[in-house]
Amino acid sequence: MKKFKHKLNFTDVEYTLLSVSDFRDELPPPGEKITIIDEKEKKYQANMHKEVARIDGLAEWYNNHTVEEDDLVIIEVDPKDNSKIKLYPD
Repeated sequence: MKKFKHKLNFTDVEYTLLSVSDFRDELPPPGEKITIIDEKEKKYQANMHKEVARIDGLAEWYNNHTVEEDDLVIIEVDPKDNSKIKLYPD
């Protein structure tokens, strides 16, 4: 598992997405569906954006987690199966 820390910015929180430009090469290709798994093993469906280095469709994840701008989250990516990503507050 590769582990990354990401500081949530205004855009992440306001538009319920996750900017991933710092580790984009570790994630699925643009437009691919991915599964986000939180710290309680709850699964959420999301998508890699077609053009921009971000994960879209995280409204339910944000609704279930008390996070705000400037909070840190942990992203864990398995290089053998990068379509399932663990995401949880730090």
